Order: sequence, then structure tokens, then C-alpha cells
Amino acid sequence: VLLHLNTNKQFKDIRLVKAMNMAVDRRAMIQSFHQGLGQVSGPVSWLQEGFALKPDELIKRPGYRVDRALEIKEARDLWTAGGGPALGEVNIGAVDTWSAGYPDTSQLLKKMFNDAFGVTQFVSTKVTYNEDIIPNLAKGEYPNWMAWTNSVNSPDPRNDLFTYFHSKGSQN
Repeated sequence: VLLHLNTNKQFKDIRLVKAMNMAVDRRAMIQSFHQGLGQVSGPVSWLQEGFALKPDELIKRPGYRVDRALEIKEARDLWTAGGGPALGEVNIGAVDTWSAGYPDTSQLLKKMFNDAFGVTQFVSTKVTYNEDIIPNLAKGEYPNWMAWTNSVNSPDPRNDLFTYFHSKGSQN
């Protein structure tokens, strides 16, 4: 699962990206989406855990710590310092194909971020890969979105997403 923030638009300040990363309640999402059948993992999926930080090391890192109060406090501080409240409405799109299996995604995302930052500025609307994301990736005009993604083999997954999902992609 990937939370992809558009760093060309609203999330230009790295403090905002870090705040969002820390505000994600990974354990609650695993419970909600997968009835607890999963584990918190870093940017390398748990299926590739031989290449990732071990769980006992990962839980010491911001965004993955068990102490939610500490995560939220630090996330709020970063959000404020990075100018998050001044962004106005922030939409984290829930991809329609993901939401078909996990229909509570929009409500969970909106509540999770609004609660973490103590704001009401987050919304979550439906977006699609074919209309909203893929055609706009290369232009940098894509929405913020959350859904599944392919195995991350690059810090920038846009090329893989284009290759696999765009109608002109080589593996579509």
C-alpha cells in the first residue's frame, strides 16, 4: 500500500511529507483493511523483508514507532512548522479499484489525518488510475492518493506505474 503525495504541489516542504508519514496509523490500517493479517513494514514490503530493516529496528524510526502519542505530537509540530494549516483543503484520493474492496478507505483517511493534526482540512474523494493518476504522472499534476502499488524498486514509482497501467505502457 502506498500513500503518494504530490511534492510538486501542496507537499513541497519536506516537513509536511514527514508529518504525513508519521500521522499514518499503520497498525489501525492493517486492522481495518486486513483484519490484523499483516505487519508494519518500511518502504520495502514485508515480502522482501530480507532487504528491509528488521521489525525491532523499524519500530525505533519515526512513523513506525508504537508510541502513537509521540508520533502525533511530532507530526503536529512538523505540520505546523511546514505550514500545513495554511494549505487549505487537502484531498487524499482513494483509488476506486482499491475502494471497491476496502470501502471505508475515504472515511479512514480523512479521520486519521484530521485527528492526528487536530484539523478539519482533510477530505478524501474517489480517484481513478486511468483518469486522474496515470495520465497526469509525467506532468506532475497527479492527485495525492492511497492504494496498492507494485513492489517498490525505485524511490519514484511513476515509471513503473506508467509501464504497468497506462494504455501505452510496455507491460499493459
